Amino acid sequence: MENKKKKFLVLSLIATFLALFVHAYLALKYYNLNFGMAQGQSSCNISSLFNCDATSASSYAQVYGVPVAIWGLATNLVLLLLSLIAWTGFAERPERVQRFAFFLSLIVALTSIFMGLISSFKLGTFCLYCILVYFLSFVSFVGLWLAKPADKPRCLEDLKDAFATDKWLFICFLAIPALSFIFNSMAVNNFGYKNFDRTVQEATYAWSTSATQNFDLNTGLILKPQLKNPKMVIVEFADFLCPHCKHAYPTLHAFAESHPDVQFIFKVFPLDGSCNPDPTMKGTGDGVRCRLALATICAAKTASRGWDVHHSIFDHQQEYSGIVATDDIDKKICQDAGIACDPLKECMNSGEAMIELKKLAQEALSAKITGTPTIFVNGKALMAGQTLPVLQKVYNSIK
Repeated sequence: MENKKKKFLVLSLIATFLALFVHAYLALKYYNLNFGMAQGQSSCNISSLFNCDATSASSYAQVYGVPVAIWGLATNLVLLLLSLIAWTGFAERPERVQRFAFFLSLIVALTSIFMGLISSFKLGTFCLYCILVYFLSFVSFVGLWLAKPADKPRCLEDLKDAFATDKWLFICFLAIPALSFIFNSMAVNNFGYKNFDRTVQEATYAWSTSATQNFDLNTGLILKPQLKNPKMVIVEFADFLCPHCKHAYPTLHAFAESHPDVQFIFKVFPLDGSCNPDPTMKGTGDGVRCRLALATICAAKTASRGWDVHHSIFDHQQEYSGIVATDDIDKKICQDAGIACDPLKECMNSGEAMIELKKLAQEALSAKITGTPTIFVNGKALMAGQTLPVLQKVYNSIK
């Protein structure tokens, strides 16, 4: 192989190798988001236009139950193998192997275009890491194109010859779906959700038969308040120091962001008797949870930054452990969220904010909520509502 063409082949190898890592990262983020185990929002959630979690939560993020990222991982693994064989000349006919690698890279590049069109015209939001993968796929394609043998393309001839003499090439292509399903099965088992389909069915049935609660849909933090007659309204009652609530928030936000007709309402329910009228709490507590709840209420009122404070508190949840002094809590909230502290503290110390907090808590008690997070969809309690498969199943069942 000519030295110059070999350099282009190396370029393609590097791009494919990097794409493997990005796909692996996207797959891990998908599973964490899918099963409500995310530690926070994705690092590439910049705005409503560039939101990786929203793309992961969409119905286009998986094919035949397997994440698109896993399909990409398996495809690039096979592409890397073929390119390595062509580069090392290990095969009897390395030129033929290189042409097969080129055709596979072409399929990957065309798939990238297709996924980009879906983001543009169907979702209206983009994943920056996905865009990086698209770019790497084109680098790989161009590298293989420039490194291709000088003779004319021999697609049909290569297929016939490979079927007759190099059947391992067909096995490589068949390995893509096989590896995709194997990787997906391993990941699902690793997360402990082997029989999760049954949970989805049970949760959907329980939701459909449960009693409907009447909540005030104008109080709490409201995502997409401008939405008229939403198909699905998700109401979550949560405590800011609840670990499960921390895991739930990225999934609930991503699902609402990825569905134009879904509204999400967050209502605080601090598990602290100093602000929660629940008689079982007997009026006891250190007040930390109450202070965090008041911060979101007041951030929404004084600066329209309720969601920013909500995200910030959950993202720094563990750091609030051991902090008791009110001034220290307030200082940390303001620093982490980057919000002016004086108007926030003035509001938090007012009786009006505490009255609103207790009203939200009373809503939860009237619905007989005892723990967090508790999630309702269209007024009905939804078990495992912090997972994407359950949310999507219920969404599809709503007429």
